Amino acid sequence: MITNYTEKLEAFIIKNDEISMVDLLNIIGTQSSFLVVLLILSMLNIILAPLPINSFIIGVPLIFF
Repeated sequence: MITNYTEKLEAFIIKNDEISMVDLLNIIGTQSSFLVVLLILSMLNIILAPLPINSFIIGVPLIFF
């Protein structure tokens, strides 16, 4: 399952220089809502990294997923 996504992602990156969030969601597909949730939580964790309690608040749902 993950290898299919990585192969699709690698092929897209070879063809294009840049990748956007829309392109990434097109590669993952709309049926994979689990991966979309993980992607959103991971992006929030990266964006809000300077906040002190961020790791706990966003990290707990990431652990359960």
